[in-house]
Amino acid sequence: MRKVAEAGRHPADAMRAGGIHAASTLADEHHQGLESRLQTTDRHVVTKLSPRMLDRTVRVYSTALAAAFWAGVCGFAMCLAGTFAHQDELVQIGTCAFLSLFAGWGFVNGGVFVWGFVQAVRRYGWRMLIENVWASVFYIAIMTFFVAFGSGMTWMIIRAAMHAPAASR
Repeated sequence: MRKVAEAGRHPADAMRAGGIHAASTLADEHHQGLESRLQTTDRHVVTKLSPRMLDRTVRVYSTALAAAFWAGVCGFAMCLAGTFAHQDELVQIGTCAFLSLFAGWGFVNGGVFVWGFVQAVRRYGWRMLIENVWASVFYIAIMTFFVAFGSGMTWMIIRAAMHAPAASR
């Protein structure tokens, strides 16, 4: 057993020094150690953040989604009020605010995907992209979709804001 202790903590070293039983015991200990670390930190495996930082990140994400939602609801109410009051300017402002719901949703989700991608690359390196090609392609496609959707909605907001109401022409 002394040879096993001197060989190090890797199962291959243990097998060379003390035989198959010593290597399998050490491999089991190593596997159990990994499982226990993953079970206690399963929420922080990719991000490697402290619970306080992770809670802050989730709070920012939730707040941004709620702000986009309420801007959209208020914009829809402004569109309805402008339609019933025959106020084209109010309809135009309400349309811009309503479209901000979708722009905000796209940017918030796209931002979270980009942030997760950067964190994963920091933790695992670029090798992760090569080892899991299809998962990487799918993840990048979703990330690109959300950012492109937010950009498209922002472009629609700019066009709606620049378009003069029919009454002022």
